[in-house]
Amino acid sequence: MQPEAAAEYQQKVIGRHELSAEVPESIRMSFERLREVYVQGILCYDLYTVAGDLARLLTEQALRERFLSFSEGTVTFTHISDGRTQILHADRWEDLRASLPSPRTWRLQLRSGNAPIPFNGMLASLLRWARAEVLLAGQQDRMRDEPRAWFRNYVAHSGGYHLQGPDHAEWAIADVAHIANRLWGASSGIPVQREVVAIAWDEREVTWGTPNRFAGFPRSDHAVVLVLADPDDHNERNDRNKDF
Repeated sequence: MQPEAAAEYQQKVIGRHELSAEVPESIRMSFERLREVYVQGILCYDLYTVAGDLARLLTEQALRERFLSFSEGTVTFTHISDGRTQILHADRWEDLRASLPSPRTWRLQLRSGNAPIPFNGMLASLLRWARAEVLLAGQQDRMRDEPRAWFRNYVAHSGGYHLQGPDHAEWAIADVAHIANRLWGASSGIPVQREVVAIAWDEREVTWGTPNRFAGFPRSDHAVVLVLADPDDHNERNDRNKDF
């Protein structure tokens, strides 16, 4: 690709991933930095790795902030042997993390009414908590929790040089957008800008495009529908985007 086309393409790729207005400003600012680093990867290939690594860490940051806001700074643990409780109060994650009891003998009580869970404050337990509180859902998505924790630990503790491409970085950024949007109650899908698209067909052909592309049909036997869709999406995703 020519440099101008490559830059335009990467901006379009990363521009598809957005956060809901419900996501707090601290997460939104970190996410915007992610997108900016990704776009700069067109000038420095190593920045794609930086963007992907930062996305792994931002997932944990989003879960921590949601944990504090959801619990309103107060969490209760129950001892597994005698049922006694321990209540913790904290406005900052660092303070809460420092005072967490041993997950071997204490269980975190849940507002959802589900059974208490072991909780040590790490990413795996934060994901388990979010699913137990029904902030995250989906069997297929649950299967990604283990690689999410693996990638986070690799970024935080590997200590060695590694190189990833734009596809890896874009996947990580899409994933953190999915997690953050779901945690704060928004749809996890990629926002799509839709406009009116005409689809016309007969026994021999199908043609489609925005209405200004159609100046009439040579024959009158075409069937035509108008849908809301992404006119730049040329593959089967149009079937999911359209809204009759």
